[in-house]
Amino acid sequence: MHHNNIVPLKPLPIPQKKSFHQQEENELIASAPLTPSSRVVPVKALPPKPSQKEGDKRSCKINQVKELPLPPKEINSPSPLLISPQSKTKHSVDLEKHKAHHRASVGSRNEMFSSLDERKRETSTSLNFFKKTTTPTSQKINATVFDINPTNPEVSLSESHTDSKDMSPRVSMLIGQKEKTEQAHVLQTHENKVHEKVNQEPLKELKYEVKPILPTDFLKKYQSYFTTENQEDKIRFIPKNLKGERVIGDELMMHTAELVFTEFMFCVKLQIFQEIERIIKNEIPLLEYQEQLLFEPLDNLVNEISQMCLELEPIYYNLLKNKSNKKSELNNVFLIIAIYNSYIFDKPFKDKFKEFVAHYTSLGNTIIEFIKSNKHLYKIIQEQLNNCIDQNIKEITDLFFSATQRICRYELLFESILKEIHQEGKEKDILISTINLFKNMNTSINQFISKTRIFYLKKYEYFEISYKSNISLQMINTIKNSFTCADHFIGIFYGIKNTGIKSKKTELLLFNEGILKRYCEEEFFEFYPINTLTAKKTGEWEKELLPNDIFFFDIKKNKMQIISLENEEEKKLFNSKVNQMFDQFKKSLNKH
Repeated sequence: MHHNNIVPLKPLPIPQKKSFHQQEENELIASAPLTPSSRVVPVKALPPKPSQKEGDKRSCKINQVKELPLPPKEINSPSPLLISPQSKTKHSVDLEKHKAHHRASVGSRNEMFSSLDERKRETSTSLNFFKKTTTPTSQKINATVFDINPTNPEVSLSESHTDSKDMSPRVSMLIGQKEKTEQAHVLQTHENKVHEKVNQEPLKELKYEVKPILPTDFLKKYQSYFTTENQEDKIRFIPKNLKGERVIGDELMMHTAELVFTEFMFCVKLQIFQEIERIIKNEIPLLEYQEQLLFEPLDNLVNEISQMCLELEPIYYNLLKNKSNKKSELNNVFLIIAIYNSYIFDKPFKDKFKEFVAHYTSLGNTIIEFIKSNKHLYKIIQEQLNNCIDQNIKEITDLFFSATQRICRYELLFESILKEIHQEGKEKDILISTINLFKNMNTSINQFISKTRIFYLKKYEYFEISYKSNISLQMINTIKNSFTCADHFIGIFYGIKNTGIKSKKTELLLFNEGILKRYCEEEFFEFYPINTLTAKKTGEWEKELLPNDIFFFDIKKNKMQIISLENEEEKKLFNSKVNQMFDQFKKSLNKH
């Protein structure tokens, strides 16, 4: 038989000692030299045939492991892996069949060798696959050192320590073809690496590019004010222009600049509070009601104040720029007053302000107790306060009451501006109107706090009960739906519900939408919508009422609720509040 026409041998049914040539050729495949860009041995898997036995299927499954990485310590001196022919199992794939089916891979670099980037990508996306695939324990892996310099593409793989003595002509021919293919592949890989390196240089520069500061991020825009070592800037307010130069003008300009710049500092303080919020949420898995307790009204007020500061900022710097022009100065002053007037006249601004003040005024002590009860939370807050950029913030309460202090200062700052405007006109009238609006806002906030203090306390108390007790999901939703808006809260009444078996302590919370009832010992909650209630008496119920009893009839459930309050005064107050609820409900129906 001629040597060029090799007929593939059929796999033997039982293990048998392999011929000398087969052993040599197996060693050749196992010790095929690696390219400098590769540190692993690619092994091709045979496509299973329908006629293959069960043992051959297992063999193909084992050979599907395409890459076998070296340990990290061997990266600097890469070496190929030799699989000993003695460790071959009886299900090993026949060499000649493998050559016949994959002859196209010889002399081609497309299938045998892949680039380093592709190999890395393939490894990173198939970690689960390698975890599930194991190497047969009977396999012995030996390492042979190659003299390959990865940095020099001109080093030929034929210089490796591969001994071709006593090899068959067929094996020698395969070695020659592989060496030529690998030389070309090494050169191509090196060119690709150089090209990729050139293309990636601008990407590395972009990676470390500083992100631009957002227009509404006043904390970053004005952090230099806090980091300055000039003591005079910290004692007395002196405005600075965009170049950082001090600007000193007349009293009108200085008072107006102080109004606007202190607004920027108020915004910074709120954003510091917001930053602490972000850190706490990342560090501690708070429950929903705990997040609401700590930060519920914060984000709304920050958005409102930062938007107003964004409108004030360009006019503020125009004011500092044109200090010598009296007409331009007056124009900028009145533009600033007009912005304040539009915001204070706007209902959302006032609502967000008063909700912030009322929340932290009503729940301040509760929040402090909650923080002290959680050591991790307390530690995080103290660390942030100790390292705070604003050294005037010593306690967390300085952030809680920042809005309260600000609302009191508005009136003083605007009146100092009013003293410097001597000419009568529309602009002065707008300033006086703005001062009156801030006075009314201050008064309404105080009234709102006294009215809604119980709302905020009971909201947190009921939310805590809903998370800590075993009440039903329906009752939890009842609580959440009741405490949606502090403005809709009317009042709370305490009484006793006589059931015939025992007396139950009861709390009745009145809202515009209806009445929320709570049995204190049982932690039972029930809501009665205003549209299902009636205050009409019936003869049979009237005889059973006591002097302190209040009642309401639930039409939907056809059930009368009778509860004894503490005294007759409480009864009269309850009935008047319920009548107000019905009147508002009727008005809302007429509007629709």
